[in-house]
Amino acid sequence: MRNFSLLFLIFCAFVFSAHAQNEVWLHLAPRLGSQPFALNTPVSHPDGGYQMQFSRFELYVSDIKIIHDGGQETPCTDVYLLVRPATDSMFNLGQYSGIENVEAIRFSVGVPQPINHADPSLQPAGHPLALQDPSMHWGWAGGYRFAVMEGLAGENLGQGFEVHALGDNNYKSQTIAVSAQQATPDTKVIHLLADYTQAARNIDLSQGPIEHGTTGVPATLLFNFKNYVFSAQSTTQVVCPAFSGNFHVAPNPLKPGLTPQVYFHFPETGAYKLLVTNTLGQVMSQRDLDSGITSPVPLEGIPASGLYWVQLWKNGRLIATEKLVGLH
Repeated sequence: MRNFSLLFLIFCAFVFSAHAQNEVWLHLAPRLGSQPFALNTPVSHPDGGYQMQFSRFELYVSDIKIIHDGGQETPCTDVYLLVRPATDSMFNLGQYSGIENVEAIRFSVGVPQPINHADPSLQPAGHPLALQDPSMHWGWAGGYRFAVMEGLAGENLGQGFEVHALGDNNYKSQTIAVSAQQATPDTKVIHLLADYTQAARNIDLSQGPIEHGTTGVPATLLFNFKNYVFSAQSTTQVVCPAFSGNFHVAPNPLKPGLTPQVYFHFPETGAYKLLVTNTLGQVMSQRDLDSGITSPVPLEGIPASGLYWVQLWKNGRLIATEKLVGLH
């Protein structure tokens, strides 16, 4: 009986670990070259020679697949993202069991068939594929606008441009090798860098193109999304652009005998929480940060040897994280 009980416990432990779920988030860190993304902000065109600025920038991301644990592929079923770099950066991809080591993420910019030609009015309010204002749907034959890029460019930013890209033939998949941050014991975050200046490569915006369609300039825009815009992001420090406050850890790297301090400034109230995990996702320290707590906050009890993630959460959402390195 004792042996049976032991085997039963081992079996239960195996079943639990095999079916343990992780909530997976995708963080798209929006950039204009080396600076954070912002609308109506002049930047250099990637081909050089003149300035450009964006007044509207939107795109769809779909057919997302997580590559993990030796090449296994887990699709994020029915997940469609309407990405607006000026406002959104963190996207919940769902809860999945069996994902331990993320190796890559695969996705496409646009909307796949036959969804691309479905009726958007049938989608519930708030769904990314529902009718939008301004519109992201071209029509029954054309389907959705896969990406929209509008703004000013050229001498004194004197030329307006509009590029609306669509078309089933332009729906291409891309795969980016990237690991995932174990933000909490049951939360993984995939961090990608999105440099949206690269979307304008080989497109002469200084001539003020007004191009809506499936070929020419619109096709080049979607080619750029597939090949140049997205890359894996180092997670030494990641701050959600929607968070306008300050957050950092010092000293970092951490030397023996020193206590790391978390420095912060919150521009608005909210349910902030400080969480420290190790590389296995084990919680080393956590505490609420309310209006009665002043910066800095010491991280007591953190070993001086190891690698840790110091995370800032607001209202249940990860908004900033920094890698803390403990030296031997």
